[in-house]
Amino acid sequence: MSNRKSFTADEFLACVKKTFTLSDSRLASCLGSDRSTVWRFKNKKDAETGELVNKAILQEAKDFIEALNDESINPKNMTFEVFRSMIPIRKWEEAMRARRVGEPRILAWMRAFWRVCKKLGVLPSKISVDQCAKLCVEQRTKYYAGEPQERGLHYSSMREGIRGFFMSVHNMSGLYLKNLGIGTEALKGSGKYSRQRVQMDVRHEFERILVAKMEETGDIGFFEEKQMDV
Repeated sequence: MSNRKSFTADEFLACVKKTFTLSDSRLASCLGSDRSTVWRFKNKKDAETGELVNKAILQEAKDFIEALNDESINPKNMTFEVFRSMIPIRKWEEAMRARRVGEPRILAWMRAFWRVCKKLGVLPSKISVDQCAKLCVEQRTKYYAGEPQERGLHYSSMREGIRGFFMSVHNMSGLYLKNLGIGTEALKGSGKYSRQRVQMDVRHEFERILVAKMEETGDIGFFEEKQMDV
């Protein structure tokens, strides 16, 4: 059954930016419409002038697609949106979603690697693991020396983005990356409170004060009901 759902110019442009293509079939799928409807949207002409009605939107869509061409992008000035639309990064994002990596972590890793590419002035399709390893080792040295970290290039976050990219896109092993200096060692100071425990007598005193306070405010009944539910 044909689906001739109509759509607005803004919806059309949003799908171009989502699918990175002007293919009628891909856009139809994204828009929940059919190819003939997309074709008519692209080729609809004004009855009087004979000019394309959606000429401005089509030009904006073409400009967006052309901007994805590696040769036209300055790595040091590329926006995160352009970076995220590049094929290696799209492949990486798909791999992370397939592994059910959470959205906050996906964005954090991609933003960290985006800053690495900008810092090195290299596009994701051309960046090498050796370039990243050198930068990572430099930042690690500064980190353990107590020197200030460059904004957006903190060793703790940068190494995760680099490892994630090369492991997912280039199938490099974690051990290989570790040997290059892109490791996963615990950071200085991490875990220093892991052996500290609240003494039992202190915990009992805390519980006594908490129960007394709840009795005072009338919340003890709710607390007892929750304990019974557990």
